[in-house]
Amino acid sequence: MRQKDARDTAIVHLFAEGKAEEALKQMAERGLVHVADDRAAAIKRLVSDWSWEERGKRDRALIFVGTRAEVAEVNEKCQEARLHERELRGEKFSKGELTLYHGDRVLFTKKTKQVQVENGTLGTIVKLTPSKKIAAVKLDSGEIVQVPLKNYKYLQLGYAVTTHKGQGTTVDNSYILAGGFMQDRELTYVQASRARLAMHLYTDKFEAGDNFSRLAKQMNKSNEKILAHEIIEQQNRELKTEQLKRKFNI
Repeated sequence: MRQKDARDTAIVHLFAEGKAEEALKQMAERGLVHVADDRAAAIKRLVSDWSWEERGKRDRALIFVGTRAEVAEVNEKCQEARLHERELRGEKFSKGELTLYHGDRVLFTKKTKQVQVENGTLGTIVKLTPSKKIAAVKLDSGEIVQVPLKNYKYLQLGYAVTTHKGQGTTVDNSYILAGGFMQDRELTYVQASRARLAMHLYTDKFEAGDNFSRLAKQMNKSNEKILAHEIIEQQNRELKTEQLKRKFNI
């Protein structure tokens, strides 16, 4: 229902039917699949393309990533790209690992009494007052909410999201970091069906395999019986491992 191009609709159906080989082939023929030498290069290419293509319309695009650890990495690189392009300005607010600027895209991860915003809601910071630890965020719905940054712990950068967080979102263009242990048919369908206009897929040679054989196998595998709490526990374990690596510079 979202896709404006019939070719994109057909690709979504192919992924849903477990025919990822054909879907990837059709995308590759249209220049929508980008295979880098390694994972780091794939992320770099994705952020570079997003930075250039979505300039001036950041709220109309979204990056989909499999794990929370890679979401954090991609979000940080997107923010760095916008700082380099001087799209973010004014004083910054920092708390723990989170740094925010006026103009940043943000994601709400929990609804509280303080901030009556649903989990998964995206918005843009339209006013930031670091001295008072308050941010005014314009939600994508158009509503503006005041966020007490000192006490509200459920705000993060919102350029990239896990596929689970973004499953109710519709955007003009999507950028997908494919591969990894989370990739399966259900996640692939969500990733492929979020964009109205264009879907761009990024991966690396190892994850892709010869003629996309490895990636297609993962995308065709159905894990609909896996419980949500098992997925969350796995993501938490990976996030803790990534934090330890950063702490000890591994």
